[in-house]
Amino acid sequence: MFGTLGGKISLLAMVLAASASLTVGLLALGQLRGQERAAAEVELEAIAKFSAQQIDFALGTMRDETTSLSEMPPILAMLEIAEGAGAGTPDLSTPAAFGPWPARLATIFSARMATHPLYAQIRFIGRADNWRELVRVDRVSDELVATSEPALQRKGAEPYIDEQDMMRNLQGYFSEVTYNREHGEIDGPPVIRYIKPVLDRDGRLFGAVVINADLRSLLSKATPDLGRADKITVVTDQLDHMSWTSQGVGALHFHEDPDWSAPDYAAFIRDKTALSEIIVKKDTAVLTIPVVSASSDSNFALFLQTEISRQALYAGTRMALRNNMLYLLGLTLTLSLGALLIGQRMTRPIRALALAMREAGAGDPLMDDLPVTGDEVGDLAQSFQRLGSELSRESSLSRTIFQGAADAIVMIDEAGKIEQANPAFATLFGYPPDGLKGWPIETIMPDDMAAIHSRFLTGGSLWDGAKIMSPSRKIFGRARDGRLIPLEIAVSQLKHSGATHFIGVIRDISIRHEAEKEQRKLLAALEASNADLDTFAYVASHDLKAPLRVIDNASRWLEEDLAPHLTEDTRESMDLMRNRVARMERLLDDLLEYSRIGRTDIRTVEIDGEMLATDLAALVDLPDEMTLEFAPDFGAIRLPRLPIQQVLLNLISNAIKHHHRPDGRIVVKCRETAETWEFSVEDDGPGIPPEFHEKVFEMFQTIRPRDQVDGSGMGLAMVLKHVNTVGGHIDLCSDVARGTTFHVTWPKQPDQPKEKAA
Repeated sequence: MFGTLGGKISLLAMVLAASASLTVGLLALGQLRGQERAAAEVELEAIAKFSAQQIDFALGTMRDETTSLSEMPPILAMLEIAEGAGAGTPDLSTPAAFGPWPARLATIFSARMATHPLYAQIRFIGRADNWRELVRVDRVSDELVATSEPALQRKGAEPYIDEQDMMRNLQGYFSEVTYNREHGEIDGPPVIRYIKPVLDRDGRLFGAVVINADLRSLLSKATPDLGRADKITVVTDQLDHMSWTSQGVGALHFHEDPDWSAPDYAAFIRDKTALSEIIVKKDTAVLTIPVVSASSDSNFALFLQTEISRQALYAGTRMALRNNMLYLLGLTLTLSLGALLIGQRMTRPIRALALAMREAGAGDPLMDDLPVTGDEVGDLAQSFQRLGSELSRESSLSRTIFQGAADAIVMIDEAGKIEQANPAFATLFGYPPDGLKGWPIETIMPDDMAAIHSRFLTGGSLWDGAKIMSPSRKIFGRARDGRLIPLEIAVSQLKHSGATHFIGVIRDISIRHEAEKEQRKLLAALEASNADLDTFAYVASHDLKAPLRVIDNASRWLEEDLAPHLTEDTRESMDLMRNRVARMERLLDDLLEYSRIGRTDIRTVEIDGEMLATDLAALVDLPDEMTLEFAPDFGAIRLPRLPIQQVLLNLISNAIKHHHRPDGRIVVKCRETAETWEFSVEDDGPGIPPEFHEKVFEMFQTIRPRDQVDGSGMGLAMVLKHVNTVGGHIDLCSDVARGTTFHVTWPKQPDQPKEKAA
C-alpha cells in the first residue's frame, strides 16, 4: 500500500498529522506540567516560609532577650564601678570588685531562664583578665545554678569571643554552632550563642552578655506543617542538619560528631546554587530557601530544604497525559484516513505517467509518447525531455573529448584490465584502436615496471585528485614493436558503481627527453667555461701584476741611484708613476673579484647588527672629523655577514671618498620586514646629478677625475652585481644639493646563483 507514490504521500501526511497532534499535546502537557509545578512551588514555599518564621521567631526572641539583659541596671552599675575605679580598687576581673551587683544580675538571669526552658546558659563576661566570667547561670537537670566565683572561667580563647567581631557587630551577633565546653572539655550538646557587646562611655569594650541555647531543642520547638511535602530539613552553613518526616522529628546531625554525614542535597547549600527554586533530582523535587543569612548580626547561616516526591509533584499531569493520548490517537487516525484519500486523488496523473513509461518498449521514443496534461504533470514531462536531451549532449561531448584528446587516456579496473582507451593511446603504443579492451595494462610496460605496478594495484589506497607517477625518476612505456617511450603519467582514482577505477593521462615526452639531454650537455660546457674563466682571471691577474711590481721596484731603484740628480718635477713624476702602478694593481684585484661574484659559494655565518656595525667601523678609513653613525635599531637585526658586509663597506667607502668636506656625516639604517632587509646609506656630500645615476654603477666609472679620487671605479659596479645576484634591488636618491642616499633591498631568501665556478 505504501510502496506507491500515493501511498508514500499518504504515509507522509499521516506522519505529519501524528507529529502535529503529538506536538500540540506535548505543548499542552508541558504547559500543564509547568502550572502544576508552579502550584507545587507555591505550596512548598508556603510550608517552608511558615517553618522558617517559627525558627526565626525563636532566634529573634533569643536576640531580644540578650539585648534586654545587656541594659539591665546591675550591668550599668558594674560599668559605673569600672569607670570610677582608681588606685587601690579591687581586681575588676572578679565579682567581688562589683559588690552586690553580680548576685542581683544572677537572679535576673535565673528568672529569664525559668521563662525560657530552651536556654542552657546565660553569662556576663568581662573583658578583664582575658575575658573572665563575672556572672554565669547554668541549667543543670532542670535546675538553675549560679556558678560560684572560683568556678568562673576565662573565655578569651573561645572562637565566639572575638573583639573584632564585637566591634563590627555592636548590635549583637550569632556565633557558629559548637559544642559547649567547660575548662576545654565538651560539656553538653551543640549550642547556638547570641553575643551582645557592652561598651563603656568611651566606646571601649567592657564585656559581653552571652546566651547559650540547645540547638536541637530550639529547632524542635518550630514544628513544621508537612502538607504534601515528604520531608523538611533544617541545614546550617556548616551542614549540621535535622529533619522532619511523617514519622516525626529526627536527630540533630552535628558536623563534629564521628558518625556525621552530609545532608542529601548539601551541594545546594555549599555552592549557594538553586536557592529559592524547585530542583528535580531523580524521583524527588527539592526547594531550598535561606532562613538566616550570614550578615552583620550573624556569623552563621540557616537554610530550609523541603522535599516532595516527583510522583506527587506531577500527579495531575499524568492523568492529563492519559486523556490527551486517547484524544490524539483518535485525531491521528481521522487525519490519516483523510490524507490517504487525498493522496490517491492527487497522484492519479503521476500514476498514469508511470504506467505509460512502463509500457514503452526498448528503443521507443519515450519522451515523445509521454502524456502532457498542461498542469504539473505536463511540466514534469517537459523536464524529463530537457533532462534527456542535456544528458545526451553531455555524453556526446564527453565522448568527443575522450576520442579527440591529443594525450593518451586509458581507464583500468581494480585488476589492472583496460576498460577504455582513446585513439591517441592506441597510436602511441602501436595497437589497433579497438584491440586493447580487456588487456592487462602491464602489456605496455617494461618487465621491471610491470611487477611493481601489480603490487601497487593490490596494495593501493584511494587518494584525492590527480597524482603524478614517480616525479623523481623517468618512466618508460613499451610500444608494440618493443621500443621504450619516455612518458609523463597522471593517475586519478575514483569509485563508480561500487568499484574502483583508475584513469591515466599519458604524454609522450620524447622531445623533452632529448631537450633535457641537450641541456645537460650545455650546462656541462658552461661549467667548464666558468672554470676556464676563473683560471684565466687568476692567471691574467697574476701575470699582469708581475710587470707592475717590476716597474714599481725599478722606479724605486732609479730614485735611490739618481737621488742627487733628481729635481722636484722628476720626483713628482716618479710618485705619479708608482701611484698609477698601485691603481692598476687595485683595478686587477677588483676585476678578479667582480668576475667571481655570483659564481662562487660564500660560506658565511649569522651575526647581529651591533657586531656588523663594529666591523664596518673598523674596516673603513674614516677621516678624524668625519662621523659614521648607525641607526638605533640597527643593532637589533640578525643577518648573514657576507656578502652584505662587503656591499655596505663599498657604499660607506664610496661616501667617504667622494665627500667634499672633512667633517661630513654618514648614516647607515636598516628596516626589517618579513621577507627582506632594507638598508640605506646616507651622506651629506655633494650629491650626484640625475644624469649620472645609472652611469655610476658601470665599471671603471667615477664622477670626479681619478687624480682627485683614489679608486678603481669598480665599487658600485660590484655592489650592483651582488644585489642582482641575490635577487635584490638598489636605488639611488640624490641631487646636487642634499647629499646622496643608496637604498638596498636584500631578500632573506636570496636567489641561487645560476652559474658557479667548477
